Amino acid sequence: MNAERDLAPLAPSVVRALNDKLYEKRKVAALEIEKLVREFVAQNNTSQIKHVIQILSQEFALSQHPHSRKGGLIGLAACSIALGKVGAGWWGVFFGSCGLRWENGSSSWVSVMGRPGLVALAAPCIVF
Repeated sequence: MNAERDLAPLAPSVVRALNDKLYEKRKVAALEIEKLVREFVAQNNTSQIKHVIQILSQEFALSQHPHSRKGGLIGLAACSIALGKVGAGWWGVFFGSCGLRWENGSSSWVSVMGRPGLVALAAPCIVF
């Protein structure tokens, strides 16, 4: 990930925390992301929501660095939680941004995010 890139609307402190090796710091960053996405949902600002998801997917979840990948995953889970019941409509953005897709019935996307990652994204979207 290029440290000089502007990753707005994510604050620089959130970006640093998402890359941190300590889970607690990544968790604090995820809570900030959840708060930010909730504000965007309240404002119906879909372009900013999509931008946050794309940043987390492309700059973090697909990173070569394991701590960044973990930060991206917890950030995406925070987005999913913030979206709540409307999150089901955002599946295409989540999976499209990460380049995750089904190919000939294979589950190649599981190797990118892992099964716990898929559960973390899907759980808030499930309506019982």
